[in-house]
Amino acid sequence: MTEQEIVKLLSSIQFNQSLDMASYFIVIICAGIGGWLASYLKEKGKNYAKREDFVSLKNQLEQNTNLIEGIRTQLSEKSWINQQIWVKKQEAYEAIFSSLFHVRKYVAHQVSDHEEWEYVNNYHPFLQSYGRDDADKYFESWERENGAPWGRTKLTY
Repeated sequence: MTEQEIVKLLSSIQFNQSLDMASYFIVIICAGIGGWLASYLKEKGKNYAKREDFVSLKNQLEQNTNLIEGIRTQLSEKSWINQQIWVKKQEAYEAIFSSLFHVRKYVAHQVSDHEEWEYVNNYHPFLQSYGRDDADKYFESWERENGAPWGRTKLTY
């Protein structure tokens, strides 16, 4: 079939428009209700899809929030534990340093006393000029005056 034949065929068909005014009115109302119903159903479909998406997004957000809060809790617990460990380490270091300081003072005192004892017993000019018998009497009088810091009461030969 050619184009001219199709045009002749279509022009031969006559449309019969024998509708009255009530029919037009009913068609208009049905078209309006159909348009409104289509728009309403389209909007309801969007809202239903959004509601489904909202529920799934809400569940995902809740899971993410729980995960983040769990991580935050773990980090704060670890931070608190590390702070407590540091406090205990600090206390231990302070105790060690205090003990070492006391040991140092004690050793310095003992060295000083020992040097004094060595000097008095071996290098004092009195021992060089007098004999050991006179030195015992001198030490006894010196110990009465100064005390005996090295715990000796008699000179040992």
